[in-house]
Order: sequence, then C-alpha cells, then structure tokens
Amino acid sequence: MNATLLIVDADPQLTSRLAEFLSAEGFACRFATDGEDAMREIDHAMPDLIILDRALRRMSGDEFARRLRANPRTAHIPLIILSACDPSENAMIGFDVPAEDYFRKPFSAALLLQRIQSRLDNLAVA
Repeated sequence: MNATLLIVDADPQLTSRLAEFLSAEGFACRFATDGEDAMREIDHAMPDLIILDRALRRMSGDEFARRLRANPRTAHIPLIILSACDPSENAMIGFDVPAEDYFRKPFSAALLLQRIQSRLDNLAVA
C-alpha cells in the first residue's frame, strides 16, 4: 500500500520539490495552499499523514492543526510541522500546536523522509 501524504504549504516551489522527492520514494502526494483548502482535501479523501507549514493564508497552520486534533475523525492523522521560526520559538510550539514532529526550514529531505516512514510504521503497528 502506498501511503498518501497531504502537503499543506503556500510555497509552490517547496511543495513541488518535496512532492517530487516523496513521490520518487513511493508516496502519493496531494496538496493544499492553506488550511481551508486542506480541510476540503481531507473531506475528499483522508490522508495517511500531513506535512504542514505554520505560515498559511486564510487559516494558519496552527489553527488547522488545532481543528484537526479537535475532530475525532481526523485526530489520529500524524502531523509533521514545517516552520521558518527560529529554533527557540520552535521549542515552544509543542505546547501550543499538537503535532508529532517539527522541522525548521530549510530542512533535510532525507531526515523528513525518515520521520515520515517512522510515523507511518507506528500507525501500522498500532
């Protein structure tokens, strides 16, 4: 089974590069440019994991994450946050935004891939 990833980021270049890399690793990738679009994507088809930028238009990534976790239908979806915030600010995110992992932009694609696979493996075991 190929896992489906939802990439939520307003930067089309980053999204394209990330999707190309992850598709080459066997993942099906879907996209949204903001939180509202991401909610519509989830209503259309549930992803196995979400990669989320915090800085989005219309609905922030933080607000999207809170709504995701508050909904019993989507609360189980692993969430990896991307952020351009400085590292000391990122250390505090875990108290405000419920996510499994955080990456500061720019990030290592290889490390992100490892964390995605780890999160999906944990779901398969559960």
